[in-house]
Amino acid sequence: MDQYDSYLNRAQLLAAQDRYELAEEALRQAIGIDPDQGGAYAMLALIKCAQKSYGEATELAQRSVMLDPDNPGAHYSLASVLYHRDKYADAIKSIDAAIQLQPADPDFHGLQSLIAIQQYRWNDALNAAETGLQFDPDHNTCNNTRAVALTKLGRRDEAGATIDSVLANNPEDAFSHANNGWTKLHAGKPDEAAEHFKEALRLEPNNSWARSGIIESLKAKNIIYRQFLRYVLWVSRFPPKTQLFAFIGVIIVLQLLIRLPDDGSVIKLFGLLLALVYMIFVGTMWLASPLFDLLLRASRYGRMVLTDDRRADTNYLMIAIAAVAILISGPIATQLRSQDVIHYAILLMPVAVCLNTPRTARRKQAAAAVIAIFLIAGFYWYRWYINPGVDGFTSLREIIDYVKEIDSYVALEPAESGAEQGVEISVSKVNAITAYFQNQNRLHDFFFWPAIAMTWLSDYFHRTSR
Repeated sequence: MDQYDSYLNRAQLLAAQDRYELAEEALRQAIGIDPDQGGAYAMLALIKCAQKSYGEATELAQRSVMLDPDNPGAHYSLASVLYHRDKYADAIKSIDAAIQLQPADPDFHGLQSLIAIQQYRWNDALNAAETGLQFDPDHNTCNNTRAVALTKLGRRDEAGATIDSVLANNPEDAFSHANNGWTKLHAGKPDEAAEHFKEALRLEPNNSWARSGIIESLKAKNIIYRQFLRYVLWVSRFPPKTQLFAFIGVIIVLQLLIRLPDDGSVIKLFGLLLALVYMIFVGTMWLASPLFDLLLRASRYGRMVLTDDRRADTNYLMIAIAAVAILISGPIATQLRSQDVIHYAILLMPVAVCLNTPRTARRKQAAAAVIAIFLIAGFYWYRWYINPGVDGFTSLREIIDYVKEIDSYVALEPAESGAEQGVEISVSKVNAITAYFQNQNRLHDFFFWPAIAMTWLSDYFHRTSR
């Protein structure tokens, strides 16, 4: 047993130095000595998790719990692995079990707070962090999660004081500098935020959280983007389901207003105006980040901080904007179906969802959906403005004129109608036009509603399979 513990202690020291391969070797030797002890499996699970071997880490952590269910470290190990796999509901059960067995460990409360943050439970995150700080007032994770929770609850002054205290004790902590940067962004101080993000990147050049933050702080120097960022940061306090239901509710109300009888009433005009303003606002909010990435390319420093992936995203955005501009040219040039200007503009929303989806998540699925939506919208546009595909007609204008002629004929008194008016109604033409409009309405539904649904499903696309 002494040799077993010796290997565990050696592995713990090596892991603290990020020498994971040597730590794993020591733990494998410990397991060889006593394969029925759970401690080595729990520690090895954390190492494999740090190496992003999540499947193996899960198996090791589960085996640790099975062999030693009364060991709080085993439950903590499993909770940590599940947390990194974004399985928060299961992770919270495991960390609760660990805390029940050993309630005075601040590491356990720190992880509990991290999980609560991912679940948008800001008060629970704050309570867990403060509980951990009762056992260790200088605990880094608990102080940082406390600051995040306070920021999300709108208590930015307290959050700033907490982070300042952490940095005073540990000025070389990259995570705390990045956290402070985001706190400053929430407070509308992009210049101060940028300094902390730069320091975080100096200490840890591969810190993606800090890199994203410095890009946002650069864009936030633009007064327009700063307002959007404030709104986005405010919305981020609410759980995704709350955001989703609010968005759906507004869409339903706007659709009801748009579908009111077209009698020129004030309510109808108000509905159309409100729908246009709302769509511009929502679309711009979704597109704000990639749009300002595009502007950053004009800045020398901006080009330095933008990654290759984000620069590539700006190219995709320019292609999408050009495609939407071509589609919008149809109703503008023909002065027909002006409402399609809004429908085509909405196509930029799924583009924004795709561009905001991490490449480690379901980016390819999102891209495939966007391409399909654009192809259907393009065919819909082609049939309206280039070639209707109805025998006897070469343009939508001719079809509309023919329909108006029929309407005027039907409206006449029987004595005035018929051959005396020189109007010839072809049943086959009427049927072809009816089928044409039905098909176009169907095509419209096939691209418009999926475009809207992309925003509702954005959380699905953002999920990373680990």
